[in-house]
Amino acid sequence: HVVELSLPGAGLRGQLDAFDFAAFPKINKLNLSINSLVGAIPEKLWLSRSLQEIYLYDNHLKGTIASEIGNMTALQQLDLSLNQLEGELPATISSLQYLTYLDLDSNKFNGLVPMGIGNLTNLQFLYLSNNRFTGRLPPSVENMKLLKELSLCNNSLYGAVPPSVGNMTALQKLDLSNNQLEDELPETISSLQYLTYLELDSNNFNGLIPAGIGNLTNLQILVFSCNHFTGPIPRSIKNMRLLKGMNLFNNNLNGTIPWEIGNMTSLQQLDFRNNQLEGGIPVTISILRNLFYLALGTNKLSGNIPIDLGNRQPLVLIGLANNSLNHLSSLKSLNLAYNYFHGEFPSVIQKSKNLIILNLGRNRYSSIIPSWLGVTNPRLRIIQLWSNMFHGNIPRKLSQLAYLQLLDLADNNLTGFIPTEFADLTSMRRRNTEQLVILVEYSTQYPYFDRVDINWKDHHEIFQRTVSLVTGIDLSSNFLTSEIPSGLSNLQGLKFLNLSRNHLFGTIPKYIGDLKFLESHDISWNQLAGTIPSSISNLMYLSSLNLSSNQLSGRIPKGNQLQTLDDPSIYANNSGLCGFP
Repeated sequence: HVVELSLPGAGLRGQLDAFDFAAFPKINKLNLSINSLVGAIPEKLWLSRSLQEIYLYDNHLKGTIASEIGNMTALQQLDLSLNQLEGELPATISSLQYLTYLDLDSNKFNGLVPMGIGNLTNLQFLYLSNNRFTGRLPPSVENMKLLKELSLCNNSLYGAVPPSVGNMTALQKLDLSNNQLEDELPETISSLQYLTYLELDSNNFNGLIPAGIGNLTNLQILVFSCNHFTGPIPRSIKNMRLLKGMNLFNNNLNGTIPWEIGNMTSLQQLDFRNNQLEGGIPVTISILRNLFYLALGTNKLSGNIPIDLGNRQPLVLIGLANNSLNHLSSLKSLNLAYNYFHGEFPSVIQKSKNLIILNLGRNRYSSIIPSWLGVTNPRLRIIQLWSNMFHGNIPRKLSQLAYLQLLDLADNNLTGFIPTEFADLTSMRRRNTEQLVILVEYSTQYPYFDRVDINWKDHHEIFQRTVSLVTGIDLSSNFLTSEIPSGLSNLQGLKFLNLSRNHLFGTIPKYIGDLKFLESHDISWNQLAGTIPSSISNLMYLSSLNLSSNQLSGRIPKGNQLQTLDDPSIYANNSGLCGFP
């Protein structure tokens, strides 16, 4: 008698129900996974009393699971994942008392998770993720004392996590992410001492993070992001010495970052973005020698950035606010935006030889912009220092940054002239179609794509995941007093140029029309005089233009793309202008 039929990845095609299961009355293992089988699972299969293992995953099977599955009393392992099965799970599936492994991931099952699922007391692995299950978590799950892994992510489950989850003491992995679960997390979740992976992100949980969360001393991954948690980060986290990744971003957490975080010496990834955290960055972060991803942005952090974090060779990216590092030779992206940092330009940046993206926007820095920035950081492509209190001249040496493609110094207190050397910005002299992606991935769960925020075409724009290189210069809202250097017309890769709200004088460069890829140009609210160069009609991609509030005169040029820009306000408050529009 045939007791095992195993043909995984054998290129099988056709209808599964054409298979004559009656010819194998003693079969105990069936493996037809990773093929191209179609159709429904035949009812004859569910009548088998001998089958102990069924693997039909990664096919194209459709239809439902018949209620007769409850007759398969010998079944121990069932994997139907990665198919197109649908309908509700039959309640009879709860009768399979010897089942140790059940994987129905990535199908189209709907309805409730069977209330009696907890009767599967020998089950060790349960995967129901990526389906359309609704309703609450069945209270009976507390009976599954041997369960090691439970994944219900990417469904539509709602309600609270029952306190009885703390009785599932064998759990090593729990993933309930991307549902609609709500209310407070039960403190009993801190009793799951063997847990190594806990992912609850993208739900509607609220209230405090359980104070005893630090009792999960075997935890390696903790993801509570995209919820509504409030209150402080529990100080008990100091006990989680094996934790490698901690994601709490997009919540409403407040208070300070616990200094005890320095005890979490295995940390590789730490993301507290988009909360209400305040105070300074604890210097104890410098102890975290394995950390290479630190994201603390969009909080209320203040004070100075810690100077000495040692030789942090593993550190590759610090993103979205708050950083502090010395000897950051591997750092590629530093984003400290939307905080309350103040004082001098962070000197630690001088150590970051491989820095590509620098964003200090919307802080309270009040020093000069150091000239060394154009020398010690030769790979810089994006510099965003907008909305601070930087003063003094724009350093000429920024023109030495051969890769620079976005320079945003808007809304500061900068004075003096626009450096004529900017005409030599190599990467802005050509159209760039390269996509800039900063990707840090310590595991597949945590890819990080940087983002760039700019004022683009009269509104705020966020370029994320791929900074599809928007090449441009924004020096608006400063106190610059000079002519517009004619050499800027050499920067033919520019897509936007914003010099508005300064004290610029002289004329608009004659060859402005050479910026053939320019889409947005704003020189409003200056003291520019003379005529509008006729070459401006050569800007075929121009979709946003503002020349208002200057001292321009003469006829407004016509032709080509200019004909579509017929809003009179873009030429307003220039008493000497006449003609179109």
